[in-house]
Amino acid sequence: MESVTFDEVIINFVRDNKCLYDKKDINFKNNIKKKELWHKISESLKNLYSVDMAAEVIEKRWTSLRDMFSREKRKQQLPPSGSGYKPTKEWELYKTMLFLNTYIEHRRLVIPLMTFNFLFNPFAADDKDLCHLGLFSDCGKNANLCHGMN
Repeated sequence: MESVTFDEVIINFVRDNKCLYDKKDINFKNNIKKKELWHKISESLKNLYSVDMAAEVIEKRWTSLRDMFSREKRKQQLPPSGSGYKPTKEWELYKTMLFLNTYIEHRRLVIPLMTFNFLFNPFAADDKDLCHLGLFSDCGKNANLCHGMN
């Protein structure tokens, strides 16, 4: 029989408790319920594996695992282009965490229209546009102090 790692125990526990990862779950925002669940896994680890670890440490480890899954997912969806690309080895826990696939979506980069217009047509921007893009450091939040307007 194959041995189970500490990380796999955490992953399996989370998989069985949707409120820890599914934003649509009724208890997702119930912090009391979630704290109770993290304490439950802490007790289970102590009783089953003789591992004495605080609930907060386990929760932090889960966050780290989730972030690693998210990075691996992004890497697999968007491999870099170019002739020098060599695929890397898949993260060993990626398949174990595939249950998160429908719950984690990557945000798209949103560029404000003014920035987009400046990037593709810099000659169309006036000093005020450049200032509010942060390209001039003296503007701050008060536009009247900027552009020689007193």
